[in-house]
Amino acid sequence: MLQVTQRIGSIQVQHEARHAGASGYTLKRLMRLWISAWLNFSVLPLRAATVTGLVTAVAGLAAFGVVIGLWFENRGPEYGWGWIMATVLVFSGAQLVMLGLIGEYVGRMFLTVNQRPQSVVRNVVTNVPQSR
Repeated sequence: MLQVTQRIGSIQVQHEARHAGASGYTLKRLMRLWISAWLNFSVLPLRAATVTGLVTAVAGLAAFGVVIGLWFENRGPEYGWGWIMATVLVFSGAQLVMLGLIGEYVGRMFLTVNQRPQSVVRNVVTNVPQSR
């Protein structure tokens, strides 16, 4: 059904409180549903990886500044531990940024090629009396 139409519109939905009974969803099921929706249908995790990578790389560059400052003062950890940790931070951040950018390109290609609507309205019913 979703592959045969390109006529897509939006619908205003009014949500009302539950009149009877209780939800069958437990907290665990709700969390699984949220994680599934967030990971499967969104490019947000890819953007989060890019931002995390940028923050990590900037932290690595700041660590290099601190290590260089300590090196000039002949203080700090011995045997190059600071240099190694700063290098690991910079390269790990760069890898996360590249992973996020590649994922962003793949996500955009998927959304462009897919062109499927999330839902289709079968028919529109008007002048329905509202019950309260």
